[in-house]
Amino acid sequence: MLLLDHLAEQYNLNWTRNKDWPGSVATTTISIQPPPLPKKTKQKKPKQDKHLCEDSNNSIYVPRKPSSETENNVLMVNENQLNDNSNGVKTSLSSLTIPKKKNEKVLPVSSSPIIQLDLTLMKPRLLMNISGRSVSKAVKELGFSLSNVIVIHDDMERELGKMSIKNGGSANGHNGIKSLIDCLRTNQFRRLRIGIGRPSSISRSHNVVSDYVLSHIDSTEMQRYKSDVFPRCQQELFKFCAESKNNINEI
Repeated sequence: MLLLDHLAEQYNLNWTRNKDWPGSVATTTISIQPPPLPKKTKQKKPKQDKHLCEDSNNSIYVPRKPSSETENNVLMVNENQLNDNSNGVKTSLSSLTIPKKKNEKVLPVSSSPIIQLDLTLMKPRLLMNISGRSVSKAVKELGFSLSNVIVIHDDMERELGKMSIKNGGSANGHNGIKSLIDCLRTNQFRRLRIGIGRPSSISRSHNVVSDYVLSHIDSTEMQRYKSDVFPRCQQELFKFCAESKNNINEI
């Protein structure tokens, strides 16, 4: 719920309680832009001699030293690779480029369109082990498709601050996810898993795990969440939304 509180604070949202679910909800519409396509790295091409000539096998080769016989030749190339001989260098036709015309203009690539994101934040007001009841009622009442729902939960199997988005699968021992699967009658919903690390105790008893998950977060750790973990989670969520071009309602 800390991440949801962070998002609500970022967009100055107020929480409204719904007694029927029960849960707290905050809604807004934001504009995001898909991340730009990665720039293609230019591969350095080998320097080529301007003088090309045709050999007896209807292939072409690049002489190391130009001669008067090759200076003004224009070649029709029909082979996929240049021959290799004592006077030439082996290369491929893909490395032969047509020079750009002088003052040739390159058209700029248009920027990605802005996407309107209808964002609904929902915090269940039931115990984690039965929180699926709240989520199920909210999804049904708000008319959301499960493809537009992301469940945010902690993950003891990951180091503090590590995160990943998963679609479907088992609960991996998380009681809150178990409740969601039972109440939604499917495991096909997206989850943002945020690592919280493991307790220092070797024991994995219910009491040890429960005490660790519910323990107070000290000021140093909270500062790390606010300055590093939460901003990265927010960026990952919106990036995922922009790439999929869907309206995603986070619960």
